[in-house]
Amino acid sequence: MDNQESEAKDKLLPDALQLESVMQQTIELLGRKLKSEQIQEIAQVFQTICWNFKDRDFQVYLLLDESGQIQLITDVSGVPDATITLDTSTLHDAAYGKTTFGTAFVMGKLKVEGIPALKLRKFIPLLKPFLESYREAWEAFHG
Repeated sequence: MDNQESEAKDKLLPDALQLESVMQQTIELLGRKLKSEQIQEIAQVFQTICWNFKDRDFQVYLLLDESGQIQLITDVSGVPDATITLDTSTLHDAAYGKTTFGTAFVMGKLKVEGIPALKLRKFIPLLKPFLESYREAWEAFHG
């Protein structure tokens, strides 16, 4: 067993190729956790959310529609309604309870564009199930 395999899953970070697969699985899990009414409510404010992982030079887009569906794609035409910029380690640490998105935001490790403060409350219910889904997807991927 090499050194990387012996590390705990919460310390290993996905590379760019792994991240795409893990994010796809994350969104599939998230779609099962959220009620369609929750997705519809969020979609009234944000239909496209870009997750920009600056350390991996990788972006994916979360699409929410008013019928209550959620999906992940790698490209959109136009400008997304919101962009969340962070490093993979910030997402990973938040998913494993080592930090919070609030702390990361204050420390400048997470940037949010396009979400006005008054509409941020619509986005917050998405975070906990998103982080749980990411953790489940990473652990399933990593085996």
